[in-house]
Amino acid sequence: MKNKLRSQKMNLFFDYALLILLLLSICFFTFYFYYRENIYKDAKAYANNLTSSISSSVASEIDKMSTISMNIIYSSIIQKNLVSIENIGSEQTSLNPAYASSRDSVLNIYDTISAIIGPFQSVTQINIYSLQGTCIGSGFHQYTAPVILSQKSWYEETLKNNGVKYITSPEHLVNMPSIHMNFRDDKFISLCRVFFDGADRPQGIVQVIQNCSNIFAFAEQAAAANPNMSFYIYNDRGELVYPYDLSHAPAIDYNTVIKTHSLLPSKSYTLNDKSQKVKIEITYTYINKLGWKVVAAQPKSLLLKPLYTFTTYFIFIILAGILITLLLCFFVASKLTSPLHKLTLAIKEVNINNVLEKNTSIIPCPNSSIEEIHALFNSFNSMYHKLCLSSQEIISIKSEETRAKMSATQAMINPHFLYNNLTTLSILAEENKTDQVIFMCSSLCDYFRYISAIDEPSVTIETECLYTEKYIACMQIRFGPDFNYSIDIPEELKGVHIPKLIIQPIVENAFKYAFDTAPPWQLKIRGEKCSNHWLIHIQDNGQGMSDHTLDVLSDKLNKLKDSREITSLKIGGMGIKNVYLRLLLLYNEETIFKIQSTPNQGTCITIGGPIIY
Repeated sequence: MKNKLRSQKMNLFFDYALLILLLLSICFFTFYFYYRENIYKDAKAYANNLTSSISSSVASEIDKMSTISMNIIYSSIIQKNLVSIENIGSEQTSLNPAYASSRDSVLNIYDTISAIIGPFQSVTQINIYSLQGTCIGSGFHQYTAPVILSQKSWYEETLKNNGVKYITSPEHLVNMPSIHMNFRDDKFISLCRVFFDGADRPQGIVQVIQNCSNIFAFAEQAAAANPNMSFYIYNDRGELVYPYDLSHAPAIDYNTVIKTHSLLPSKSYTLNDKSQKVKIEITYTYINKLGWKVVAAQPKSLLLKPLYTFTTYFIFIILAGILITLLLCFFVASKLTSPLHKLTLAIKEVNINNVLEKNTSIIPCPNSSIEEIHALFNSFNSMYHKLCLSSQEIISIKSEETRAKMSATQAMINPHFLYNNLTTLSILAEENKTDQVIFMCSSLCDYFRYISAIDEPSVTIETECLYTEKYIACMQIRFGPDFNYSIDIPEELKGVHIPKLIIQPIVENAFKYAFDTAPPWQLKIRGEKCSNHWLIHIQDNGQGMSDHTLDVLSDKLNKLKDSREITSLKIGGMGIKNVYLRLLLLYNEETIFKIQSTPNQGTCITIGGPIIY
């Protein structure tokens, strides 16, 4: 039994390639998973450190505000002077006895607040409210004014806390009188407490206000230093307090996710952000004194970016290994595969010109004992002989088919055009417009003499535009002075040959469908040379086409491009498809056909093809 012959070069290539790929793949996946786990561990530790630092910073700022509020509450000077202040109305003048008697007490409170805040403005503002409706504030703005405490958003909750601090969400100080311009766009957090008199009765409320940029200063620094990581802080009510600009709020409510899934602090979790279609790695830390949560989030793809870099480098290593394998196979098997190489060179010399010239010379078979080469040689020579015999016949048949389709599509336009214009003549005759009938008949004679000449499958752009203008002149009679047109063809394009009756069907479509609107009507035909192609733009100012109509028409043209069958055409309503099919038959992939349309503004159809003189 004869042994089966095989290609030694392919055997060597596959053996060496598979061995190297196997070794490199084992190394790659080992390092990949090890490196990925280390990245996760380091990222988790880093995120936990940042959230812990942010927690400490925020807690420190809130503690400072709380300490100041306690200093205010236990200040005997403030309590003593606050008792002596009467309810001050809106008329704060020296003529008001109540205001005059309370003025020294107010000044004493101002001085005490300023001393507590200190020269470095440890907080932005302190407001002290008496339950009778008087507010005394000092800080970035000193004022005394009547207030309606029940209208304050924090009033009810502060009373319920009965002396325990209540911290508001970030808000603008819109109710503060004459807010300084530097603070108008800032947001602030207030810490509010009820304070009591000696008989343990509520005496008033102290409000310590701090700018959010001070409270969350470290969070902003951390965000700036880590652009790939986002930080979010939720208060004990589940409200997002940082970032305090709500335009930067996350697409995912992390506080709800933590509660719903009972996520543990200082652990790392992966969430799917469906809005961004990315995976988010999050961890969070509690601010124990406040019950707040600090969440750190970053896209998992950015987290693993160093790993992707490593993967890229390793792929280059694999490619280099494969290249070395190919070189090894080439040098080792070159002598064994030289007959196949000679046969390959001989086959490459065969091209379409040889086939069309009926060059049926036999390719000499190289000396070889490999059975595959002999089988390939015999198969190729048999195919080559058959290809030479049939190529001319196929090309001839295809040429005749294209010519027949061009003639058929052009012939379909004649009865369609005749039908529309005979209708117009009938209307003119009924209205006794004899001169216009005579003019139109004369123009139609010239035009039919043009379209009935079957010995001219192509004409110059100048000739096509000339006879298209005769058709437009006929339509001018129907549409009257409300219709005007222009034809602008550059001199360099006038001698270019194009398929006959390629512009008139599109113009006729404009009259039939576009000008179903109130006048005036305009039609512009403009030629343009673009690179080595001619372009004709036919533009109207009619009713245009809707997006749905354009989609339907585009679908029909795509189907026509695939089939190129004239059976899908019919007389009436087929002008655009007819033109498109004839351009395809003549120019194939170099056909230019574009439709741009806007409802109630008009349509512009651009046709074109390679320049042929």
